[in-house]
Amino acid sequence: MDDWRFDDPPDTLAIATRQVLARTEDILLVTHERDDGVWVFIGGPWRDADLQVVCLSHALECDASVGALATLPLGWGAKRTSLSSPWEWFELPPEGE
Repeated sequence: MDDWRFDDPPDTLAIATRQVLARTEDILLVTHERDDGVWVFIGGPWRDADLQVVCLSHALECDASVGALATLPLGWGAKRTSLSSPWEWFELPPEGE
């Protein structure tokens, strides 16, 4: 991965929905969790049972366009309405809110 843009290494723990991993849904929501630095990749509506642990590089294999979020700070998220829509960054609410 010569063009790796993330500060976190490719084997960093991440979470993605099974639909994203199966490539039946595009990634529409990404968060970079404040407390533990975990990256989360979500498509459409999901349940807890849909969440799976993966490495960061695997999530990027599912959708290389999330590479544009490599500088997303801890405690921030980004969302879009479709694969062709621009990412809108937002600060995550403090834990417990």
